[in-house]
Formats: sequence, C-alpha cells, structure tokens
Amino acid sequence: MYSVLSFTEKKFQRKNITPKGQNHAYDYWQNESPDWYRSFLPVSKSGLIDKDELEKARLDMPEHLFEQEFECSFEVEEDSFILIPLRYIEELKNINFAETIIGEVIANDPSAGGDECATYVLKNLHIKESKFIYEKDTMKVAGELMVLSARHNINNFAIDNIGVGKGICDRLGELRKNVMEIKSAESATNKNQFYNRRTEMWWYVMKLIMDKALPYPQDKELRRQLGSVKYKVVSSNGQVALEPKADTKKRLGRSPDRADAYIYGVWATQFMNPRNQIFKPYNYKTGKVEIKPVRYI
Repeated sequence: MYSVLSFTEKKFQRKNITPKGQNHAYDYWQNESPDWYRSFLPVSKSGLIDKDELEKARLDMPEHLFEQEFECSFEVEEDSFILIPLRYIEELKNINFAETIIGEVIANDPSAGGDECATYVLKNLHIKESKFIYEKDTMKVAGELMVLSARHNINNFAIDNIGVGKGICDRLGELRKNVMEIKSAESATNKNQFYNRRTEMWWYVMKLIMDKALPYPQDKELRRQLGSVKYKVVSSNGQVALEPKADTKKRLGRSPDRADAYIYGVWATQFMNPRNQIFKPYNYKTGKVEIKPVRYI
C-alpha cells in the first residue's frame, strides 16, 4: 500500500493497494466511512491485460497467487505462500509415474556451520540412494561422492558451488567427472519472472509436482522441507523470490539442505540426456533444451 497526497485547493489522499492477506491494508479497505471512496478493479473486469496473456498467467501461477495479484483477493492467507504445499506432494502417491525425463545425476548440497551435507542419487528422477553426513572437509565429501559414483556408475554431478562446494566441484573435475556447478544466486533464465536461479529451480520442481510428473519421494524429512519453503512477490510484474534460507531454517529448526539437494538433482536431470529434447525440458526463455555438460576437465 502506498499513499498519494494532493496539495491543491481540494486536498485529498489516495491509497493504492495490492492485497496481501487481511493485514493493515485490508483494514483500510474495510473502512466504510462516507468520507472515503473505494474502487475495486480486478483485471478480469478492467480489461487492462490481454485475455491470452491473462490466461497464460493463470496457467503458469499457483491459483492463490493469481487471485491475489490479478483479481485483488484479500482471502489469501500467509500459509498460501508455501511454494510447494504438502497436499500436492502427497497426491504423487496416487499416480503411475511415467519416465519422460531421462537422466542420471548425483546431487549434493554441501554443509557449513554444522548443517547436514545432503546427497541424492537420482535415476530418471527416482531417488535410488541418499546419504546425509555432517562434514565440511571438501576432500572427504568428494571421496564420499566418488564412492556413490562407482556404486551406481554415474559420472554426472550437480553441486552447489558456493563456499565449501567450490572445492568439491574442483576436485570432482580433476577426477574427470561431469559437474554442473549450481549457482543459486545467479540470474534466472527468465529474469522477469524469477529473482534468481534458486527461485527458478524450485519453481520448476513445483510445476513438475503440480503436473504429477515426479515420483513420490519416500523420504519424510525431504517432503517436510519441500513443503516448508515460502516465496513472495517482489515486483509489480509478478516476479517472485524464495525467502532467505535462514528464514526457512528458523521456522523448521534446521536448514532445508535435503530439499535443496533434491531440487538440484531434478533441475540438472533435464540437461543430462539429449533424449529429453522430445519432452521440451524447462527453459522459460527459449522453450528448448540446452545440453551443456557443464564442466569436464
């Protein structure tokens, strides 16, 4: 909500509101004083946005976000801003999963400051093995990942390269592994819709879950973490950003490292096999696959 003051002879104050739950702006809206004039302008009535563009937004966005941003709904509660509601994850139990995205990858979210170092082995998006250790020594973590590589005959890795992760990526590269270095803070493919790459990756997985295009994850803690991360709208064009990881950690009592490692693996899988071109793996900018093994030394 922001105010506009007029200093002309007929003084007035105008308040422009974009709803965000039933907060102080909602209280202003509820004020039925005869001294105030209220105007309610949902996009479906104003006609300010082209119908095709509006329908695309409806398909691309969660229903509650569309209702808030385009239809001026005050009914969206704070919990509605969980990016991947648990009920959608639980619905995956009831599907016969079809393997349309093919690829094998070992995904790792390195730890720092006592957090969990989480690793998932994914084959065609199925979790084949998981490993969780509390270790900051990059060489020890690289060694654990090499054991998993040998056990599953997988040479593709997706690893967060921030901080201690950079040393792990470097060592695996020296050992001639294909390493996709995940840079969560870098710009997204679609800069207008996503604040950074981390938001884009999470959104991609959210869409797969809503489309029932992922197998049900059996790891209960992983499901809890996936269903706990919130997002917010950060610009008037609908750009979204995930909450800081520290905020999720404070609410959960632990860092969502399992969820991030899983997200990295699902995101990376689309780039691991040219066959995926048939199924148009995710690229908001071009709509085409971009196969880049990313790093081979």
